[in-house]
Amino acid sequence: MNGSKTHREDWVRRYPPLLAMALAVLVAVFVLPSSLDLQQANPTETQQFAPVPPSSRQAPSQLGNLSSLSLGTSASLGLDAAGGPGAGPATSGGVGVPGQPGTPLGAGALPSEKDCVGDPPRQTQDPLSPPCVAYYAGNNGGATYAGVTRTEVRVLIYADAEEDYNTSEGTDSSYSGLEGKCFDLSQPVTINSVELRNYRRWQLYFNDRYQTYHRLVHFWACFSSDGDTAAGRVADAASFYAEIHPFATITSAAVEGILAPYDDYMAAHHVLIFGSLEMNDNSFYQQYPGQIWDYRPTVERQAAAFSSYVCQKVLHLPVVDSGNAGEDGKPRVLGLMTTTDPAYPNIIEYGQLIKQQVEACGGRFAATASFPLDASEMPGSYAATNMAQFKAKGVTTVIWGGGVELFQGEAAASLDYYPEWILAGDGGDDSDIYSQLEDASEWAHAWVVSYTTYYGPTSQQPCYVALQSVDPNVGSDAIYACLTDYEYEDLRQLFTGIQVAGPDLGVVSMDEGYHAIPPLANSNPAVPACFYPAGDYTCIQDSVVEHFNPDRSPPDAGALPQPLPTGCWQMLTNGARTLDGQPWPAGNINAQYQANDICNGYEDGV
Repeated sequence: MNGSKTHREDWVRRYPPLLAMALAVLVAVFVLPSSLDLQQANPTETQQFAPVPPSSRQAPSQLGNLSSLSLGTSASLGLDAAGGPGAGPATSGGVGVPGQPGTPLGAGALPSEKDCVGDPPRQTQDPLSPPCVAYYAGNNGGATYAGVTRTEVRVLIYADAEEDYNTSEGTDSSYSGLEGKCFDLSQPVTINSVELRNYRRWQLYFNDRYQTYHRLVHFWACFSSDGDTAAGRVADAASFYAEIHPFATITSAAVEGILAPYDDYMAAHHVLIFGSLEMNDNSFYQQYPGQIWDYRPTVERQAAAFSSYVCQKVLHLPVVDSGNAGEDGKPRVLGLMTTTDPAYPNIIEYGQLIKQQVEACGGRFAATASFPLDASEMPGSYAATNMAQFKAKGVTTVIWGGGVELFQGEAAASLDYYPEWILAGDGGDDSDIYSQLEDASEWAHAWVVSYTTYYGPTSQQPCYVALQSVDPNVGSDAIYACLTDYEYEDLRQLFTGIQVAGPDLGVVSMDEGYHAIPPLANSNPAVPACFYPAGDYTCIQDSVVEHFNPDRSPPDAGALPQPLPTGCWQMLTNGARTLDGQPWPAGNINAQYQANDICNGYEDGV
């Protein structure tokens, strides 16, 4: 865990008036109409469904890597000249155009099942949606994998029975009594639950827009029974598996606490796993190759990206952003700040890797210090000790090895000590909502290397546009679908995998489909370079550098009332991203910064 869920709760306890005002305004934001045109023209159908990588590298794309994924009929899908094994409609292949293999016999033109968009056509408005497969005919192979039949793909969403929310629909019904229960989301929701409403909307949206080869991707939502014990997680997994027999499971953003025992049980029973609440290390995915997939990068890859930034743009270069008089222009003296909190082993590993890699390229730390991540209710005296040590050692530049904590900046300011802060992003410390609560005089000197992408006005985000397209009255329910821990991205990754796998759906075909996505850079700040190198099961393969500006506000903040804090992470060069393993732009940390760089609206939940 990266601590993001715990710290959201800590933030609520520490700043309850801010949360109340933020939610009230966000409700208003989400009921505003979208500025995007949701009307779509029917595309020209294509002879496409199985993944084939392009024949040569291409220039950076605004659409994302999947726009460059070549698709075409493939013998690996198990389709024969009659449209596949078993009974099925008479065809001359699985998919196609009139007069070519794949056309239904006697058809004068291909019907359109999916309303694709763009040129070249893709499934949805989202730049990361796959190329258009508007039509499929033939036998899909039936029961190609556990949890898959001729007519459905079973997906289990694991949710927390202890969560409740306030929305425009009113306060959620009490979750008491729902522990351990599952809900079939093909049926109407009979309780007041924002989670169940949103997942029913997602089920409708993704099935309607993505190619699933005549199978319904069928959602069940199951609530935890004993959330924070290993035994409880295993019991949940065993019970839900026996009831649902899913093809895949998604960990809802609402699930907190221990997750590994649940994942282990499901993976051992050949269930695919999508989504997590943190960056995981590579060993997590290698336990069950091809069964565990994630939108976020691995701990190792993000640590390497951050360390390479420090090695290229911090070491051996002078101080440029100190708040201490006379310090700019002098050689940097590094201090290392990490967590040692045993509740967050992945963030401990993150910090350890950063230390090793920075030292390997010649970096030396004059002082090191640590903090507990679950710290917002603690007195914070450790922070005063840390900052006094850093100041005494002449540290000009603090290397922050991940984790969210609000006391270090306060302690430094109380000592009239204003170093450079170079943060390793982890999805929490690079969000606006936490950084706005840091001491503004300190975070005015903060820089972060982040895997997050540009989040513009909420009404223009693909997540919100998708929800509104199926339910124009979605209202403030969208808060919990679009501002929490990548639920939309996890579902998009699952449906992309189903589509690029082709009709012969299973671990092998999905693995082949994902790994056929070409390794291209991307020029759109809102879209990561998303592809899967050999042995990698995570999507994001690039990073962006941001500088915190306490005087600017995120895209949706114009309507926010005071005294909500201001401040945003400005994306250098308006969000230009650097592929993992590629050199960073030359110069010091401020070489690419412009005062008018765009503000990112990324929040780590609400």
